[in-house]
Amino acid sequence: MGGGLARRGGSMQDRFGAELLDRFRACRGVADSWYSAERFAIGYRRSRGGSVSWAFLGTLYGECAGLAGDRRDELLARYVTRMTEPVAVPTRWAEAAPLLRPLLYGTAQGRWVPGAPRRPEAELLRRPALPLLDEVVVVDLPTTIGYVSTDLVASWGVSSSEVFATAAANLAAVPGDQAAGQPSGAPTLLRFVDDGSTYWVSRLLLDGWLAGFEERLGARPVAFAPDRDCLLVVADGPRLADAFDLVAAEFRGASRPVSPAGYTVDEAGRVVPYRPPLGHPAHHAAMRADRWLAAEAYDVQADLLRAHWPVAQQVSVASYLLAEPVDGAAPSVSTWRQDVPTLLPETDQVALVGADRRQSWLVRWADLVRAVAPLRVPGLAPPRYRVQQWPQGEQLRALLAGAVHQTDGAHG
Repeated sequence: MGGGLARRGGSMQDRFGAELLDRFRACRGVADSWYSAERFAIGYRRSRGGSVSWAFLGTLYGECAGLAGDRRDELLARYVTRMTEPVAVPTRWAEAAPLLRPLLYGTAQGRWVPGAPRRPEAELLRRPALPLLDEVVVVDLPTTIGYVSTDLVASWGVSSSEVFATAAANLAAVPGDQAAGQPSGAPTLLRFVDDGSTYWVSRLLLDGWLAGFEERLGARPVAFAPDRDCLLVVADGPRLADAFDLVAAEFRGASRPVSPAGYTVDEAGRVVPYRPPLGHPAHHAAMRADRWLAAEAYDVQADLLRAHWPVAQQVSVASYLLAEPVDGAAPSVSTWRQDVPTLLPETDQVALVGADRRQSWLVRWADLVRAVAPLRVPGLAPPRYRVQQWPQGEQLRALLAGAVHQTDGAHG
């Protein structure tokens, strides 16, 4: 496959996206759809004002390479049908229970945001699992999965805790031996590729499963889930920074990305974020991956807010940005223009831009919180904070005096 085919957003991918968009728009079950070149995906809603679903095209694009005529047309038709047809989830608990599986799911995905219509039937059953990742429950069907909503749980007449426990027990009963991982590159890097039933990434949610790798690897295990269908497990050590580079490339090209960050186990065997200390060869790589995951989550949230937040609110939705690395570190930054009501993501630093855009100051998040006391917006995950006006007088002078960077000159 030539370089033009591989480039995200390249003209051949855009034409492929346009072709799929026509197919989505022709579906009766789709009320609204659009193509995102940046995500290489079709965004769509099944009802006006409903929640947004994404059909990522990367895997399908690869499967279509070399196909033509009826075979290609059938593949595309099956894909669109699978993505748009309502999933027939069992309505009785006795039938649904054996099919439940846990799934790691982005914190910002599938959430209600202020300004959007409430749709209880679409509100997922979820609970926090890891930073910026939730545990949700799906029904494992022959050709697809159906997400379990809070309404569905209520109709089953069982508690949320029973649903989560049943899903975990079902997964634990499915064969998933640590020895199944295939060495990839170095002998201490194991790759687990899902066959549609093993749910390797979800096994991070099972107590003690990741900890069980320590004996095989001879060191503390570190796991990565760049894609929903792929889990990497590697031994902690001085060469771990190389693993972050590999994971970054896979996460960037994933059709169903999960996280570029690493995860390990604590002394009790529980899965926790991998955050090596300053001085460890992988310290800066781990920090960048954490912030990259946050940037992805805030991007999803910002898209929803900008689409649904009432115009009358006249509020700016600030982006979560990653600064250029300095001495290996890449701090997160958001922007607040002087006296413009803004929803700020929680970043390491905030760029305060003057009303005339001729001056800006980069201040630490903690310093801004002390000076302004921003209000957290209820119901948003990851968190956002509403700010209205810059502080005045001595408070402002003290805040700007502590800036980590100041710029003079025009800003766009």
